[in-house]
Amino acid sequence: MSMLFGDPAQFAVEADFTGREGEWRFGRFRLLVHGAEYGDFGDTVDLASSCQWGRTFLEHSKERTRSDLDQRSASAVYDELVGRFMNGRGDGDPFDRDTFLFDDIGDSSLRDKTTVLVVRRADGHDRVILRDLSSEQVQEVIVPPWTCDRVVRAFCDWIDALVGSPGPST
Repeated sequence: MSMLFGDPAQFAVEADFTGREGEWRFGRFRLLVHGAEYGDFGDTVDLASSCQWGRTFLEHSKERTRSDLDQRSASAVYDELVGRFMNGRGDGDPFDRDTFLFDDIGDSSLRDKTTVLVVRRADGHDRVILRDLSSEQVQEVIVPPWTCDRVVRAFCDWIDALVGSPGPST
């Protein structure tokens, strides 16, 4: 049973539940941003784990606003929030991955192909910054306020229903 959460023309998650084994809830996952697909929909992922990452992402929603980065390019924002830590240039600063990093929600389907950051601007719009891991190209799409949180919440609520133990609807 394939489900679509959100609007693929803006920001959406498509997930397909394929079966369960013990605590595992297997399925497929992909991200759709501005009409483009991200992730390997043929890769099997643990949707319950994806939901846990999604709930962590939602817990940090209030911290996602970084108006100090509003005027910086997508590449500069990527480097500030993720790139410098991946390249050993973190200078002892803490890596605040849970607030901005989206790709763990997609497990290996997304994480192995694309780094996805979500950073909220002062006006409430979300900057979805995507870095292709093979080409290292960085692009950005701006989506309406709270779109990413609404999509992740709907995805997590669906997974919670499959797992049978609903998490908090933050």
